[in-house]
Amino acid sequence: MDDRIMTKNSIEYTVNQLFKIANPKDNLKYSISINENKKEVAVSIKENSKRVVFNLVNDNDWYDLVSGKCKEIHWTDDADNMYKIPVLFWANKELPFVGINSDEVIFNGDIVSSSFFMLSRWEERLNYERDIHGRFKFVNSIAYKYNFIDIPIVDEYAMLLRKYLKKLFPNVNLGENEFHIKLSHDIDDIRRFKTAKTAIRTLGGDLIKSKSIGLFNRSLKEWGKSLKHPIKDPYFLGIYKLADISKRYSMDSAFYFKTSNKSSYDSGYVIEDYVKECISFLQNEGFEIGFHAGYYTFQDYEKFIEEKKKLDKVLGYTSYGGRQHYLRFNINTTWKYWEKAGLGYDSTVCYAEHEGFRCGTCHPFKPFNMEEDRELNIIEIPLIAMDGTLKTYRKLRIKEGSDSILKLKNRCRKVEGTFTLLWHNTSIYRGWEEWFDEVYCHDLGY
Repeated sequence: MDDRIMTKNSIEYTVNQLFKIANPKDNLKYSISINENKKEVAVSIKENSKRVVFNLVNDNDWYDLVSGKCKEIHWTDDADNMYKIPVLFWANKELPFVGINSDEVIFNGDIVSSSFFMLSRWEERLNYERDIHGRFKFVNSIAYKYNFIDIPIVDEYAMLLRKYLKKLFPNVNLGENEFHIKLSHDIDDIRRFKTAKTAIRTLGGDLIKSKSIGLFNRSLKEWGKSLKHPIKDPYFLGIYKLADISKRYSMDSAFYFKTSNKSSYDSGYVIEDYVKECISFLQNEGFEIGFHAGYYTFQDYEKFIEEKKKLDKVLGYTSYGGRQHYLRFNINTTWKYWEKAGLGYDSTVCYAEHEGFRCGTCHPFKPFNMEEDRELNIIEIPLIAMDGTLKTYRKLRIKEGSDSILKLKNRCRKVEGTFTLLWHNTSIYRGWEEWFDEVYCHDLGY
């Protein structure tokens, strides 16, 4: 196995990803040549003498960046001169970010290595510190250290590449990607009031935490309805409410259901008849149904595939997308599991502690397996924001949460990507009413 960080395969993989975003119509056909001695990648446009050259840094620069030896990184203007974007690696700091003449564009700012650093989540392989849920911590990331989690830097590099390609080929239509909003809903639970014991504990929590008799009385009525008819439980009704709002705004929504057994972190609900009817309703309305893998699956493939097979039986097919519970992502296992299980896509990769661009992109992409030096046959649709991140982890005010969503959505629009938002069916009631109305519904309407 090649022990270099940037192998021939990973270089070609990254260049192709950048060109895929920059040249969506694929009107520029190209070939890639790599000069290992000069640390240079040349992209020659077929049937033309013009080319794009990327200068690469040495492996030491990668280790210096994550170890803290690199005290600062360079920034450059984005393609529209709206704000500065970070360039993690700069091949020759004595030279400008990019040089151009009539036949050639030369990137001295190493956007290939910088992009692969983010897409591969390479830094997560080196830092073994994890939170109580086994997740890589946002505060240990380079995005946190240099404060660029809200910038899709890989996509911004691609926009810069397009800008200079247009200078080389002013008469070629490179095209644009279509901006898209993808709403997703993890169905962690379908009943707020499962048993008398849990109902009493829930009602007590409403009274003690909120000190609101009104909330207590409303919850008491909801319990009475749920006790007689599970389909009238507020959490279950929340699924239909999310579907109704998506239809109202003509939005693409995906509902990810669980099949895990009950545990400290899994509600353990069963997909019985009335849940199957709900799934059929959603499918008939044109919504996507996917897999929400249980808490204990992210490093246990047997448990992962066991849960998936349960959903296969319910759906009648085997290929679909989804997300890991608690956003439990492990760089060494998660993508491998999803590929091995024959799933279509994963949408887990986002920090629970902070919204933004963990992979540096909002464009769906195929991840790269560094151990096997190959592109994986699974698509990652990066999650950009989650309801619990804004309210629970970050403890933002409602206006701050709304502003953050709109800012990230607009940045996804700017780079022609996909804004993926997670809003749970449980985040509608019990203290979430204002957030649901003034953040989720308001921002969709906006």
